[in-house]
Parts: sequence; structure tokens; C-alpha cells
Amino acid sequence: MSVRSVATVAMCTLAPVLHAQMTVPSSAARPPVRDNSFLVEEAYNQEARVVQHVSVLSVTRDGDGWEYGFTQEWPVRSQRHQLSVTVPIVNAAEATGVGDVALNYRYQLAFDDASGDAVAPRLSLVLPTGDAEQGRGTSSLGLQVNLPLSWGWHRTLVTHWNVGGAWTPSARAPLGGRVSTRDVTAGASANSVGK
Repeated sequence: MSVRSVATVAMCTLAPVLHAQMTVPSSAARPPVRDNSFLVEEAYNQEARVVQHVSVLSVTRDGDGWEYGFTQEWPVRSQRHQLSVTVPIVNAAEATGVGDVALNYRYQLAFDDASGDAVAPRLSLVLPTGDAEQGRGTSSLGLQVNLPLSWGWHRTLVTHWNVGGAWTPSARAPLGGRVSTRDVTAGASANSVGK
């Protein structure tokens, strides 16, 4: 069993125990931490009239390429609806340029202000703006879905859980021709602040 599998099983097994131990009576509780996750998508839409900028830099293990993603998030009239755009800058095949741009919509399905618990499903349309021949795109429209869940365990600890997938119906294959691709993603992170 891999280290990643053991860590996942341990976190899922210990989660209910830790949550029960960290529960504090509401009279003693401060507002819960609602920190942005650096590793996965959190489930908090932007408040009305607040725009957020998100930057992510990924480097390949061999150091032969990198990708920088810039996302700008805008609330639409309220916190319930959010639009955003993600523009990737990709360095691949010794060339740098724009990758496939994503147009995103998130719906704040659930949000509990007292606990910090939230769910905000996202649907994204991926536009074929990157150069597939240079390794920066698929040359096909694509769809992504993601279900982020933020769980406030304690006023000083919040966890973020994601499960999602992507479908590109007619991506350009590396050796020529077209293929349909499907990807499944999952991830989790925890953010904490001092008392």
C-alpha cells in the first residue's frame, strides 16, 4: 500500500474522532476560520462586491516545464453565484504561451456561517486556446466539474475536500488523430490558525 493510500485511510478514519473532540459549545466559539486552501479548491464563493485573484505555479518533477495559472473570481449579485476565468501560461516543448482557458461557474449550494461548512459545485467550459502542437492545449472544447466541500471542524481548523472530473471529447493525440479523454480528480487539505 502506498504512502498516499495510508494517509488517505488514516485521515478518513481519524476525521470523525478529531471532529468530536474539537467541538466547542457555541457560546464559547469565535467565528470559524475560513482560509483559502493552497492545495485544493475551497467551497467559499466570493462575497458581493469582492473580487479574488488566485495564482498557482506548478513545476514538473524533472524541471523540464512549468505552468502558471491565474484565476479571477467575481460574485454575481450575491455570494450564491460566482463567475471566474482561469488563464494558464504553459512552458512546454521549450516554448511558452497561453494554454486552454477555462470559464467557470460556481453555485453556493450550502453555507453555514456559524460552522464554516460549505458546498459549492463548479462547472467549467474549457476553450481550446492553447497550441496543441506545442503541448499547451488539446485543440478541443472540454468540460470540467468539481465538487468542493469545506468543513469547519473547529474555530481554528477547516478542511477542504474535492472530487471532480474532466471530459475532452476530441483532444488531439500526441501521435496524431483525435481521442476522447476523461480524468477524475480528488484532493484534500487542512488550514489552521492559532487560538
